[in-house]
Amino acid sequence: MKSIKETSNTLFVLLKKHTPLLIVTHENPDGDAIGAVFGLKAFLNYHSLSSTVLLNTSLPLAYENLISKEEYENLANPGDLSEYKGIVVLDSANISRTVLKEFTSSSKNTAIFNIDHHVSNDLFGDYNWVEPWWSSTCEGLVRLLKGEQVLPKETAKLFLMGILTDTGYLTFSAAGPDTLEIVTHLFKIGASISEIHRAVKENMNKNQLKLWGYAIYNCQYEDEYGIIWSAIPNQVYSTLQVKEGDSEGLVEFFRRYRNCRLALLFREVEPSKLRVSLRSKGEVDVNTLASIWGGGGHPRAAGFTVSGEVSTVLNEILNIIKGKIGVWNH
Repeated sequence: MKSIKETSNTLFVLLKKHTPLLIVTHENPDGDAIGAVFGLKAFLNYHSLSSTVLLNTSLPLAYENLISKEEYENLANPGDLSEYKGIVVLDSANISRTVLKEFTSSSKNTAIFNIDHHVSNDLFGDYNWVEPWWSSTCEGLVRLLKGEQVLPKETAKLFLMGILTDTGYLTFSAAGPDTLEIVTHLFKIGASISEIHRAVKENMNKNQLKLWGYAIYNCQYEDEYGIIWSAIPNQVYSTLQVKEGDSEGLVEFFRRYRNCRLALLFREVEPSKLRVSLRSKGEVDVNTLASIWGGGGHPRAAGFTVSGEVSTVLNEILNIIKGKIGVWNH
């Protein structure tokens, strides 16, 4: 496997050699993943390079004002991919978290480009740009592409959206001076922080507000461990007619609790299938915790997926986590 970390020209030239390109990201994409795939597509469009974005879901409500539905295909099980010379996988630690679960590069004459910032990335690509010090995959893309290639305003806006949503609007520790320099660069191109905030953070409909209300009203506190958590049954998503992505940001909201050491959100996205999001204020390494169940991410933000009856699985997970982190002595 080739692993390359070179100049912006390296990535641009390689992408140009491998068009048409397919662009994918992880399941249940968050703001960084969405900003990365659509920002890269806008960049490729500007430079007259053919590409297709493939998702396994429709866009969460928060991003519908920024991205046209015509900009991507929504396919849970893609067919023949032989028409693509290159596949760009963004913001995903492994192939199994994408729509390409069954894809193997050895059976296709297709190059895999792996661009990510998760410490748990397993370097699955033919070409890998993986830097855990990037605040977000979008920050990494700016660094890889900004060289002598022009970043159009649309790309700048989407990349900035990814950076802002993955850094809590520059409040997380991952957003250091280097990240602020990148944000300034995008701002000068024409991206607007206030526009992005209005589109993403001030765009809830009534049912999404009810979803958040349900999770907040039913949250549980275990102060002896510094844990706050909530669970959303699949029936709630169905009744309110909301998407899984409409709960994005909830677990970060729980981290605001003053006694929080670890925040968890359990989402039953399908009957007996749970996605678990973990957030820490820094004392607990949630990437290590998530790896117990085959997940991963970052020391302060990670997740994993498990199957089983909700109450049983939820209690098992909480008991294991309590045993790992111990009682919190205030």
